[in-house]
Amino acid sequence: MKAFYSILFIFILISSTAFAQKKAIQKMFDNTKELVQRPLKVVLLKEGKEKNDTYNTYIKSAIESELTIIENYSFITKEEYEDLKKDKSSDFAFLIYYPKKATTSTTMTATSSTSSTKQTNTTFNEDGLVLYGFNKKGKKIKTIGGDICFEKSCTLADYYFSIQNMQSQIFGMVNAPKVVTKMKEARAMIEKAQKEQQDNIKKLENMTLYVNEKSINETLKGEFGKYYKYNYKIVSFEDIENAVLENNTTAVILYADSIKSADTGFPLLSFIDMKKMKGFKVSAAPIVAGTIFKDIFSHEITKKDLTRLKEILN
Repeated sequence: MKAFYSILFIFILISSTAFAQKKAIQKMFDNTKELVQRPLKVVLLKEGKEKNDTYNTYIKSAIESELTIIENYSFITKEEYEDLKKDKSSDFAFLIYYPKKATTSTTMTATSSTSSTKQTNTTFNEDGLVLYGFNKKGKKIKTIGGDICFEKSCTLADYYFSIQNMQSQIFGMVNAPKVVTKMKEARAMIEKAQKEQQDNIKKLENMTLYVNEKSINETLKGEFGKYYKYNYKIVSFEDIENAVLENNTTAVILYADSIKSADTGFPLLSFIDMKKMKGFKVSAAPIVAGTIFKDIFSHEITKKDLTRLKEILN
């Protein structure tokens, strides 16, 4: 797999972040740069449950196929992880799946001058992959993680998508410049992102765009060539999965926010207008349990969307 990063990710992340959060973003960049230099311990789940065994099989395959930014990695059991984390060593990093957990809290609400009622609130942490480690003082440092499909209906391609997405963001942060705070620096980044976008558009001339057949009506299927001037195929989601699993270097996939490489999952083109800061005007597709990555334009693409795509390509 070819390893590259995109200034587009960096630009979008920084430009959409409030000034007060710049330091936190810079800290995340710094943590990422440090963690990826360490040997990585990928934590497997306890064997015996069907979901856990599936996770272990798929995460191994996805890591071995898709992870390129960290070459020194190994798989460890949950028991080995529990022993290692007690030392709080700064010698390596962990990649671990955290399941969603409920946290309850109780508040007292006054209903009169002499009585009050209890109110119990339940919140859930987000489940998914977490990349973290410890610094030399034994303090936890962490960076970007990623969604992971953890249902019976999950496929190996779901895991490939997940590792690709996580890695594309890590590449962006590892290669990120200092977080900009001045307008002059922001303009320079915009210009660099615009040039990269134009260079990537030229790459599309020799690639084939895969469009999910469930995302487009029959009329627009026949008219798609009016809006997209390069090679394309209207395909099933299974065809998209296969392109990812085969690391097809000539296929790119239409997402709601970008066109990404099937081989690496990296965005070649973002639907963000660098001048007007506008993207595809589409509503987000609902995420159904077990189909985290099957929402690739599963909602219907409109004529307005395709007009927007044509404007970006020209």
